[in-house]
Amino acid sequence: MSVDEKEKECKVSKAKAFLVSLVNEINQHDVDVLGVQFLSEKLGLSRWQLQRTFSALVGISLKEHLRERRICYGAKLLLETNQGVLDVALASGFSSQAAFSRAFKTHFTMTPVQYRQRAVVDKVSFDLFIPKHYKWSKAMTIKVEHKSAILLEGVQGYFNGFDSSKANNLERIPKLWQSLMQDDVFIKQANLIGYGLIYESDDKAKGDLAYLAAIDSSQAQMHKKGIKKEVNEQLYAIIPHHGKLSDLSNTLDAFCGQWLVESDYKMSSDFSIEVYDERFDPDSENSYFETWIPVQTSR
Repeated sequence: MSVDEKEKECKVSKAKAFLVSLVNEINQHDVDVLGVQFLSEKLGLSRWQLQRTFSALVGISLKEHLRERRICYGAKLLLETNQGVLDVALASGFSSQAAFSRAFKTHFTMTPVQYRQRAVVDKVSFDLFIPKHYKWSKAMTIKVEHKSAILLEGVQGYFNGFDSSKANNLERIPKLWQSLMQDDVFIKQANLIGYGLIYESDDKAKGDLAYLAAIDSSQAQMHKKGIKKEVNEQLYAIIPHHGKLSDLSNTLDAFCGQWLVESDYKMSSDFSIEVYDERFDPDSENSYFETWIPVQTSR
């Protein structure tokens, strides 16, 4: 085996070790208690790191994977017990019979009652693997730097990320920037750096995540008062993205699924900051911007 092959096998082994530890944790608990927050606490990782690393390595979201497990556990109960559909739903971690029935029919293309009447066991495997041929799109140089505290001011909105079945980030986020750039501050001061703060949503009905398209209030003041968010001094992993904005998911997959797994760092907070300057052009192959993700040493 060549040096390159050994190095590649070592990287794959670390990624597999992550999945093994996750699967072992999942298998130790009943499906009705399994959730992203529960697993992140058990593994000592932030919710964002756990979800993004899983999605990068497996290709589906962790929420979707856990939901499929709950559905299939419910299917097992339907055939092996005489419990009513409501009891099966609750035992499978669903909040109601209606929610379970909708998810069940989407997965099996039949209702729970029809599935029980059919009385045929579907063999489902939840083995997780990483194809050996898997390659990231581009090489990256990740820097780890301390950044001072910053007070951001801008326009806030909500969205669903690229790994969501209801993804609308490429639609909603540009509209927030368009709104921000109508402020007179951009007429009076050229070449302002833009900061896109991504953080947990406080209104899940509007979107899974919140986004603040903003400027550094110490560098310029908005003419129209905006939403302010203060970000404390942090240690960040600085992730460069070269190319079209639509390819950003590949860059983040490479960071979460490879660099972060192999490094001595882990995410320290559930937010990230996109940093845009004059080099950014969303539709250009020559575009450049950075994503700052807060990290801390994992040892």
